[in-house]
Parts: sequence; structure tokens; C-alpha cells
Amino acid sequence: MGIDKHRLVAFTDAIIAIASTIMVLELVNPHVPTIEGLAQQWPIFLAYLNSFAMIYLVWYKHNNLFQKFETVSMRLFYLNGIWLFFLTLVPFATAWIGEFLFSPIPESSYAVILFLWTLSFEMLDRQITKENPGLERDYYHEPKIRAFNYIAFIIAIFVAFMEPILCLTIIFLISIINMVVISRKK
Repeated sequence: MGIDKHRLVAFTDAIIAIASTIMVLELVNPHVPTIEGLAQQWPIFLAYLNSFAMIYLVWYKHNNLFQKFETVSMRLFYLNGIWLFFLTLVPFATAWIGEFLFSPIPESSYAVILFLWTLSFEMLDRQITKENPGLERDYYHEPKIRAFNYIAFIIAIFVAFMEPILCLTIIFLISIINMVVISRKK
């Protein structure tokens, strides 16, 4: 007896919606009612934009992936849970960056969480492919695209200790490049 795929997808969608909502609730109003006050918070907005873009893009990938097969094994169920675990850490890391702008530990932790989240999606994707021989993988799952993401996240982790805001910038570029790749028609 397998897990009902539609219930798992609905549960996953709910977790993604909650994570996105929690992130926006963590945004703090500026302490002064001016454009300058708002502009001073640009790093947290960049972290929020990064996080939202990553969540939104990966929701698309997850949705697309789960439309291609019917049976959810216990292994897929657990791998999806691991992936969701890392997804639920994204709002925490985003809020931490907001509280401690330009600090290496929150910024590098954010990159580590995103790296592990990406890696857990790779494991989920590989298991689905393994359990469903003949399943055509999407073009954005090409090894060179995955390798780019992993290498960029690892660079961002180490860069955070030298120039924390550059870590966010690298992650922002990862998001932009992934949006372009996903938008590409094959």
C-alpha cells in the first residue's frame, strides 16, 4: 500500500504556502516613515526575494515532477519529507539575516540550508527517476545546471565569511539563472 500522491502533493503545497507566509511576516517595518528607512532594509528584502524566488521555482519543479508518475513509495515519502524539512528552515534563515545584516554566520547558514535543500531535491528527483524507468527528466535537471547550482552555493557559503552581502548576491544570481533556465522552452 503506497501513499496517496494527491494527498502528499496537497500537503507539500500547504507547507510551501505556510513557509512563504511566514517569511513575509518576518519582514520588519522601517523604524522611520521615510524612503531612506525603507532603503536601509534592502538586505532583508534581498534575502526575502531570494527565498521567495527559490521557493516559487522549486514549487514549479516539484509540481512538474509529481505530475509524471502515480505511485509514491515510502522512500519517496521520506525524501519528500527531508526536502520539506530544509524548505521550512528557509524562513528561519531569512529572518536571521534580517536581524543580523552583514554577519557571516547567518549568511553562510542561509547558503548551507539552500544547498542542502537543493541537494535533497536532487535525491528526490533521482529516486522518482529510479522508481519510474523511462521517465523523461526535465531539461533543467541536466547535470551541468545542477553542478552550477551546487558550486555556486558552495562558493556563497565560503564568500559569506569574507563579504557576507556577496553571499546573498550570489544566491540572487542563482535564482535569476534558474528562472531563465526554467523559462527556456526545449
